[in-house]
Amino acid sequence: MISPQPGRTPDLTYELEFKNIHKKFGDLWACKNISLKIKKNSIHALIGENGAGKSTLLKILFGFYYPDQGEIVFQQQALQSMNPDLALKMGLGMVQQHFTLSPEMSVLDHLILTRPPGSVFLSRPKILNKFEMLAGQWELKVPFLKKVGELSVGEQQKVELLGLLIQNVSVFIFDEPTAVLSPEDSEIFFQQILKLKNAGKTIILVTHKLKEVLKWCDEYSLLSQGQMVQSGPTNLENFDSLSAKLLKNVKIDRAESLCSDLDTRPLLTYKREFSKSGDLKFQIFAGQIVGVCGVEGNGQEEILTDLVESNRNMALTWKKISIQSLNNDQRRDLGIGYLPSDRLKQGLILSADVIENALLADDRSWNFFSFGFLRRKNVREFLKKIFYEFQIVPANWKLPLSSFSGGNQQKFLVAKELQKKIQLLVAPHPTRGVDLQSAEKIHSSFYDFKNAGGSVLVISSDLEELMKLSNRILVIFNRQIVGELKNPDWDEKKLGRLMSGGVK
Repeated sequence: MISPQPGRTPDLTYELEFKNIHKKFGDLWACKNISLKIKKNSIHALIGENGAGKSTLLKILFGFYYPDQGEIVFQQQALQSMNPDLALKMGLGMVQQHFTLSPEMSVLDHLILTRPPGSVFLSRPKILNKFEMLAGQWELKVPFLKKVGELSVGEQQKVELLGLLIQNVSVFIFDEPTAVLSPEDSEIFFQQILKLKNAGKTIILVTHKLKEVLKWCDEYSLLSQGQMVQSGPTNLENFDSLSAKLLKNVKIDRAESLCSDLDTRPLLTYKREFSKSGDLKFQIFAGQIVGVCGVEGNGQEEILTDLVESNRNMALTWKKISIQSLNNDQRRDLGIGYLPSDRLKQGLILSADVIENALLADDRSWNFFSFGFLRRKNVREFLKKIFYEFQIVPANWKLPLSSFSGGNQQKFLVAKELQKKIQLLVAPHPTRGVDLQSAEKIHSSFYDFKNAGGSVLVISSDLEELMKLSNRILVIFNRQIVGELKNPDWDEKKLGRLMSGGVK
């Protein structure tokens, strides 16, 4: 609910204000005296490392948490006793990084669930017509009769956006909206954001992509360790100045990529036939980082599944040995390591503590168990090593993984895998939704691994990351490798065209 602020002249230039927000969990300050203002009819970026306080601040806004101190003012009214339903009714809407769509429902059925109460008695054809008119008004191409699970990531994002437009939201909050989009889809997304702004809407963008902040946003607010560091207009910043503020007082051990001659003997050879599109095939050599880029849904999942699971319908060779019939454990024994595509669903048990998560997929080289008994000293030595080397915080192994930020969770997974005796690391989306500092540390670990003779297969739609890391970039489209570029002869526009099925 909302209540007017007595004795105060409203400042009509601000849509949303956070005033002296405090929130503490035990001894940890999630938000400490945070104040910031979001101008009406603007695009405002919220940036900072994972664990900086961004998510906590937004959860307070939507009523998931209550602040220990401070208040939030929305459209000149102080918010009290908030909850997610009330926030939506008031005009606050959010598109999460991990979409909240049901894959088995049609787009129309999903959107019907979001319709405002006044349309309850409309027939299904009239509802469809109403939604189509709204989608046309905003130039959103939405396949209403398809199942959500059949849509591309970009299409699913449009469904989420249309759902908020149906609710007549005035403030749109996007959490890492371009993390899984191609450059072309990212451009389309931001053009849509500009339309929202030009229609009088206010947009808050939570992102780690500083180039997007500088190009598209009017203002930014930088948070760090639960505190406000700085707010200001983006036109007074450049990439170097903004990244320097983000990385201030953060130790980054940046290992340089060595440009030594690559081993000419293939470490891994992959080939799979698809009846309609042809062959999908590539090779990885020792001592290199190979990037695979493409819009999601063009064969990346098939590659990942084939590398993890036995499949006799493809050819997989490891140092001239056929391994397609081997299971995951047998391949790990040969020296192939894996990061999960989704750390929350496949890599971690968030309710379990750090020690319990460390024991998942136990690597025998650390001797965590002896005759069925846990060797706690070995586990402690292992955790001490990876927490120090990867700067994982907080250094409390009894905490559940849910207490750690996304960046620290991802560093934990990468560190755990690289401690094993592997020669190839398969790394899908290794820094998706991860802050700049954590991403730098993960990239540094890949360089170290590569320079020690290891290889990394990075599958990502983030061209900037791939061009930074890779010796070679393979572009995948329609289950085929349609192009290959080598470092340093990168051409971002050409990569983007290839990802979208353009000229080879």
